Amino acid sequence: GQGRPETISNERERLRYFLAPLLDRNIQSITAKQAEELYRTVMETPSAKTGKPLQAASHRFYLGIAKRFFAWAEDQGAIPQSPFQHVRPQGQPRSGKSLLQVEEANRFVSAALKMHDEGHDVLALGSVVALLLGLRASEVLRRRVSDVRDDGNLLSLGEGKHSNARMTVRVPSLLAERLMKLAADKRPDDLLFGTDSRGQPRHHRVLWNAVGRICERAQVPRVCTHSLRSLWSTLRVDADAATEVVAARLLPKDSGPSAQSLEEQATRLLAQLP
Repeated sequence: GQGRPETISNERERLRYFLAPLLDRNIQSITAKQAEELYRTVMETPSAKTGKPLQAASHRFYLGIAKRFFAWAEDQGAIPQSPFQHVRPQGQPRSGKSLLQVEEANRFVSAALKMHDEGHDVLALGSVVALLLGLRASEVLRRRVSDVRDDGNLLSLGEGKHSNARMTVRVPSLLAERLMKLAADKRPDDLLFGTDSRGQPRHHRVLWNAVGRICERAQVPRVCTHSLRSLWSTLRVDADAATEVVAARLLPKDSGPSAQSLEEQATRLLAQLP
C-alpha cells in the first residue's frame, strides 16, 4: 500500500543522503561491490551530530531503504538485478531504549518549562507534552489549535499511527494553562507547535533536536523523543495509573500552584489503586 506523504518524503530524503556519493551515476552502472563499499562507508563514518559512527539501528535502516528501492527498480525493469541484494546488515541494534530515571525526568521537565516560559521555545513545551501525555512526536507536531479543548484540560488526537486507541487525552493543569496561552490569538486550524517552510507540520526530527537541547540544559543523559513515550508507558504500567498520576510523578516540585494541585489530585487517585 501507499505510505503517508510525510513518511514517503522522509524516506526519500534519507535515501538521498545514503546514496549521495552515487547520485550522479546511472542506476544501471552501480555494482554490487560499490553497494557494499557504500554501506561500509556510511557504517564507519562519524556522524556530523555526534562525532561517532552511526548506531546499528540507524545504518541498518538506511540499508533497508536502499534494498527496498533497488528491489522496486528491479521489479520495474529499470535494472537487471539489485546491487544491494546481497549486502548484509551489520551489527545488532540495541535492545530497548535509554530511559530517564524519574529524578532525571523531573529535571528534564523543569528545564523544558523554563526554556518555554523564558525563551518562548514552543518545541520545549511540545517535548513536555510528549513526555507527560505519552504521545509520539507526530501526534504532538500535528496538533491544531482546535484540538485544545475544555480550557486546555483535554487534547484531541484526530490522526496518527494509532489514533483510534486514544482519541482524546486528559491534560495536567500545568500543561493546560500553557497550551491555552499557546493557542491564544491563533485560528482554529493553525498548527499548535508551528509549521515548516511549506506551512506543513514540522518534521519529527525538530522535536528530537529539542529533546536533545533540553537534555543538555537539564544535564541528563540524552534520549530520543520516543523514549519519552516509553518512560510514560513504563510508569503507567508500573502504577496501573491514569495519565494524571504519571504526570504527577514526573512533575518537578517547584512547578508552581498548578503542580501542587495536580499532586494533591494524584494522591487521591493513587489511594484508589489496588
